Amino acid sequence: MAQMFLEPLADKFIYCQVLMNSEKKCEVLCSQSNKPVTLTVEQSRLVAERITEDYYVHLIADNLPVATRLELYSNRDSDDKKKEKDVQFEHGYRLGFTDVNKIYLHNHLSFILYYHREYMEEDQEHTYRVVRFEVIPQSIRLEDLKADEKSSCTLPEGTNSSPQEIDPTKENQLYFTYSVHWEESDIKWASRWDTYLTMSDVQIHWFSIINSVVVVFFLSGILSMIIIRTLRKDIANYNKEDPSESSRYS
Repeated sequence: MAQMFLEPLADKFIYCQVLMNSEKKCEVLCSQSNKPVTLTVEQSRLVAERITEDYYVHLIADNLPVATRLELYSNRDSDDKKKEKDVQFEHGYRLGFTDVNKIYLHNHLSFILYYHREYMEEDQEHTYRVVRFEVIPQSIRLEDLKADEKSSCTLPEGTNSSPQEIDPTKENQLYFTYSVHWEESDIKWASRWDTYLTMSDVQIHWFSIINSVVVVFFLSGILSMIIIRTLRKDIANYNKEDPSESSRYS
């Protein structure tokens, strides 16, 4: 059994219970029966603001943080069929994205849980352990999601669905949904953190970098001024003629 802690609205935690090797095609979160969630104007404004500021969401399943898979191709030539693919991972997933001055929220999460099977003796049951936790975030508008009274939902087929837009000037209705897929992995329990420890932060925090550089130069300037003034004062004292020595030679 895997345990997940979700925080879709940033003001409360939601606990989800997922059974080992149990697939879920589409489940609804944060709603009563088949009624969508209504974001107030204030909540919509806050969510839109967080999306434009490139906020990330971090989830935990079985004490493992979620990661988003990124497939990067070094050869961009479309005619070359043998493209070199570099797979990287980043912590969490983006809250949403913007496109042509419109703001969209990732409201459907496709979880991929990798497990390792430890074979035991014949008279004992095999042990299953979660060794990786991935997510594929999607944005699906309310009209393209069909939910029933049992908190189950139906995803749109293909790529014909439109993303869920967030209008910060009014209330927004939407579903928060998720699906679960399990895959067996050769990664052993002792090595399950290797992927997370080798992650590189693909997001460069330029504001923090510039702020740090400005602070360093400012402090360096103040320190330089203090040192220069101290040296000038010491040199002036050394160069000042001693009255007692002048009276000896007169």
